[in-house]
Amino acid sequence: MSSDFPAFPWLNSDYIKTILAKYEGHENFEVNDFSIGSGSAMGENFAGVIHRVKINYTMSGIKKEASFILKTSPQAGAVAELLENLNVYEGEVYMYHKIHNECESLLSGFKMAPSIIYADENALVLEDLTTINYVLANRKERFNLTKSKLVLEKIAKFHAITAKMYENKPDSIVHMASAYDEETPLTFFLGASFQESMETISSTTELQQYLPKLENFDIVQEEKNIYTRVNNDRFRVLNHGDLWINNIFFKYDELNNPVDALLVDYQESFFGSPGIDFNHFLYTSCDFNVHSKHFDELIKFYYDTLISALKQLNYLKIPTYDDIKYEIRNKAKQGLICLLSVVPVQMIENPEHANPEYFLADTEEAQVIRQEVYGNPKYVDVLKVLLPSVLNRVNNPESHI
Repeated sequence: MSSDFPAFPWLNSDYIKTILAKYEGHENFEVNDFSIGSGSAMGENFAGVIHRVKINYTMSGIKKEASFILKTSPQAGAVAELLENLNVYEGEVYMYHKIHNECESLLSGFKMAPSIIYADENALVLEDLTTINYVLANRKERFNLTKSKLVLEKIAKFHAITAKMYENKPDSIVHMASAYDEETPLTFFLGASFQESMETISSTTELQQYLPKLENFDIVQEEKNIYTRVNNDRFRVLNHGDLWINNIFFKYDELNNPVDALLVDYQESFFGSPGIDFNHFLYTSCDFNVHSKHFDELIKFYYDTLISALKQLNYLKIPTYDDIKYEIRNKAKQGLICLLSVVPVQMIENPEHANPEYFLADTEEAQVIRQEVYGNPKYVDVLKVLLPSVLNRVNNPESHI
């Protein structure tokens, strides 16, 4: 038995047997060997510890192999404190165990996430998507129209199913706490991010004209407003909550065309306006061509997919196209907040700078690294294209949707 990392005290041969027994549905096997390696490259995961567990075993005289993704929480630091305070781990287990299983039962042929294999207080064990030919998207390459539609097709169906679940039984949708309901390390992250982004905008000649539109922008309060649960008589869904490139796997055909998408990481799932997911995805993940030429097309595509699924589910109060446009318009500030906070973090060049502690801690070392990350010339290029458009949508919403 081997491991690329020092084993957690509980991660031993008995634990491996427990996982395999859940997977096979019985204990009539013999584990020959197992290995534990990283489930993500350095800098690719910001709020969890991901391992890939590979098991060689014998069952009924036949040698077999299995691979699983094992997700644990950080043991110390600001991230660990944040995740514990928000019960993020329990929420994600609930999403995989309850919500996704019910989603797949409600809509025939629907699969949005890896299957859950096992979960306890130590870890969440999931299907390894690479074993069924899904590939994690490259976080440095924004999505073209084809990939954007694959993701929106999946999220629109998820929104439809969870709206139906809420209609049938409101208590089935856990109202997970927003990370912005009270002071947390994330409120520091937003404030520090905004300060660094404003420094970058101030020092970039082409962007200085937008400073007056941002100088009174209270990013923390605006994020709280986005996640507020007022107007619950409007169309509401369970949002993925962190819908961006690095949480998306694609499957490709023999010609290397993307044909399906699956989504991972449900730590920030939140019941609210579908405009949250739409704007978050648009500004963190879609390429410039999609923004400039296909924005309205994406809204219509999302709407048509959503309505088709809602009708299939016999949902009672079907939203109109204007209803959905209102939700996207009303949550446009989510796109601005993402652009000024998480987008530069997603574009980190040096993997050693991807430690989330650098963005949640008020230290000199962290400040130096934040200045480098938010001053990234590639981020400046993104701001030059997307900042004008998102400000237009925030300040003149009626003319842009």
